[in-house]
Amino acid sequence: MDVENVNPGISSNGHRGNVKQQKSDFTNQVSTHGARTILGAIGNRNELSENTVHAVKTKPQIANDVCKPQASYTLDKADVQEPIPAVDFEKEMQQILNDECMEVDIQDEITDQENDETSPVFSLAEIEVAFREPCYHLEATENWKLAEKKYMPVARYMRRQREIDWDMRSTLVDWLVEVGEEFKLNNETLFLAVAYLDRFLSIMSCSRDKLQLAGVSAMFISSKYEEIYPPTASEFVNLTDNTYNTRQLLKLEISMLKALKFEVSSPTASAFLLHMIQNYDNQLLETNPECMLKLENLAKYICELTLLQGEVFLNFMPSQIAASSLYIAAATLSMNDWIDSVPTKSGYSLKELEACIRYVHKYYLLAPRLSWTAIQDKYRDPRFGGVATIEGPKCIPLKL
Repeated sequence: MDVENVNPGISSNGHRGNVKQQKSDFTNQVSTHGARTILGAIGNRNELSENTVHAVKTKPQIANDVCKPQASYTLDKADVQEPIPAVDFEKEMQQILNDECMEVDIQDEITDQENDETSPVFSLAEIEVAFREPCYHLEATENWKLAEKKYMPVARYMRRQREIDWDMRSTLVDWLVEVGEEFKLNNETLFLAVAYLDRFLSIMSCSRDKLQLAGVSAMFISSKYEEIYPPTASEFVNLTDNTYNTRQLLKLEISMLKALKFEVSSPTASAFLLHMIQNYDNQLLETNPECMLKLENLAKYICELTLLQGEVFLNFMPSQIAASSLYIAAATLSMNDWIDSVPTKSGYSLKELEACIRYVHKYYLLAPRLSWTAIQDKYRDPRFGGVATIEGPKCIPLKL
C-alpha cells in the first residue's frame, strides 16, 4: 500500500468510514512503514492542510533530528573547560578584614567632620524654628480654620435622635477614652473618633442598642487613619464583650464612611492645641522645660474634658476650644507670658474667646464631681505629670 495515497479519515471509495477502523488502519501503517516513512510522507506539503504546513514550518529541525543520526564530533582541548576551584570563604573573609583599607576608625572620622568648619551641617532644629516663624504659623492656622468650618457637626443634632441623649453620648465618650488607653492610642485618634461620631449622628438616626457600635466604628476608622499599627476589628469587638460581631462592625464602618463622604481629615481641637504649643518660645523651653511640659499636659487635660460636654462645646470651633484650653492652663500655672501670647498664637482676640473661655473654665472646675472619670484617671498618671490633681483658679483674668 502506498503511504502517500492513504488518508486516515477517508475510505478507498471516497467516503468517510468507521472512525475506529480508520484509526486501526492508520496505526498499522505506522507500525509497518516506521516513523521515518510517515515523517517522510508528512514532508509532502502539497497534501497537507494549512495548519499542518505551519507546524512543519515552525519546527522542521525537530523532525530532521529524529529521522537522521547526529554527525560525530570530536572535542578539542580548547572546548574542555577546567573545573572551577573551590573557594575557602572563611579565608577570603579573614583576608578582607585584615586588609589595611578596611581598618577605618569611624569615630575619628565623625570627629574630623564635626571639627571641619567648611563641611555643611544639617540641623533639624533650625528648620523647625524656621517653620515656627509667625508667617508660617499664622498661614497654617488660617488654613485649618477654613477646613474646620467644613467639617463642623450640627450643634443640636440630638433633637432629631429619638432613643439617645447627651448623657448617653458622654458615657460613650468616657468609654472610648478607656479604649484608647487600653490600646495605647494617640490623643488625636480619640478626638477624631468623637468628631466622626458627631458628624455621623448629625446625619443618621441611631438606636440605643447600636450607639456603642457607632462609637467603636468611629474609633476603628480614626485608628486606621492616625495610628501606625491600628487594632484589628476583632480586637475592638472583644472590648464590647462580644455584644456585636465583626461583620456588624465592618458593615457600620462602610455606612459611616459613606455618611462622612470619606472626608476624614478634619482638624480637631487636639491638633490645634499641639500646633499652638509647638509654636513655643525656645528660651522658655530651655530655661524651664518641666514647666513647659506641665503646661502642655494640663492644656491637653482641659481640652479633653470638653469632649464630654457635646451639648455645649459643639457650638464652638475646635480652634476656639484649643485656644481657651491653653489660656486656662497658662492662667492656672500663672504663666503670664503665655497668657499674653494666646491671641497671637491662635489668631483670635480675647473678646472672641471670652464665651468659650468661661465655659471651659466652668467645666474644668466641675471635673472632680463628674460621674465620668476616665479622663481624670488618665491624667492622674505620672506620665502626664498628674495634672488632673491640679486645682483650677476660682476666676480667670480676662484682659479684654
